[in-house]
Amino acid sequence: MIKVSIQGADGKECGTTALVDGGASENFIDRAYAEASGIQMQQKAVPRGVLTVDESEVTGRPVTHDAQIHLTINHQEEDIQLHRITIGNAPIILVSRI
Repeated sequence: MIKVSIQGADGKECGTTALVDGGASENFIDRAYAEASGIQMQQKAVPRGVLTVDESEVTGRPVTHDAQIHLTINHQEEDIQLHRITIGNAPIILVSRI
C-alpha cells in the first residue's frame, strides 16, 4: 500500500492509501469508500463486468459508475479515471505500468 492524495471534481482533497497491482487492467475505487468520501460519480452509458486474473468475473455488480480524479503520489500528479467496484481490502487499486 502507498499513500496517495485524491481530489474530485468538487475540489475536495483527501488522503488515503492505494494498492498498486501489476495484474490490474484498470484503476478502481471501492464503492463504500467512494460513498463515504463523497466522491462524485458519473454513470457509465453501458455497465460492464470486470474480470479477475483467471478470467472469472468479479463478484458483485458490474461497473456502473466512474470517478474522474486528480491523483497525487509524492510529487507526481495525474488525472485518472477510477471504476467503482466493491474491493473491501483497499480504498483504491492502481494498475502498475512497470
